[in-house]
Amino acid sequence: MFRPYGGHATHIGIALCGVVLTLIMFEKQYKSGLATLFRRSLAWAGFLFLVGFALRPFFHISKNGATPSWGMCSSMFSILAFLIIYWIIDIKNQVRWAKIFQPAGANPLLTYIIPFILWALYDLFNFYPLPREYKTGILGLGYCILYAFFVLWLVRILNKMKVRLQL
Repeated sequence: MFRPYGGHATHIGIALCGVVLTLIMFEKQYKSGLATLFRRSLAWAGFLFLVGFALRPFFHISKNGATPSWGMCSSMFSILAFLIIYWIIDIKNQVRWAKIFQPAGANPLLTYIIPFILWALYDLFNFYPLPREYKTGILGLGYCILYAFFVLWLVRILNKMKVRLQL
């Protein structure tokens, strides 16, 4: 049966886009030079964008539907974010700003599961601290950023209490 949306295959595709980026960026000993690696990575991102844009008439850009066009565009944005962070941290050696993310990196499973625990608590007490006007637009984006920093703060506290989750 034909499914109009990509489902889990799209997530596999996103992971494979990361594998291709890894092959491009971490070519043995940087034989091509950093500028060439960045150009190749940007070309890969551009290709993903063009394919994602071309697929739009057939598959809307939908995260909830995990459409192929969404996967391509997400991969493109991920590549751009990676290149920016790589440039700042590995090339320019500017690392102090990233200290805030260190607790999440030290305990990623806990960081991942905290929002689900909070949702369960909200449901249990029939309370959600998000007013309707914060669900969309610039206010929604701001709320998401504040929520992410709240989770980072919570992870930092739990790390100090020696709470660790591991597989």
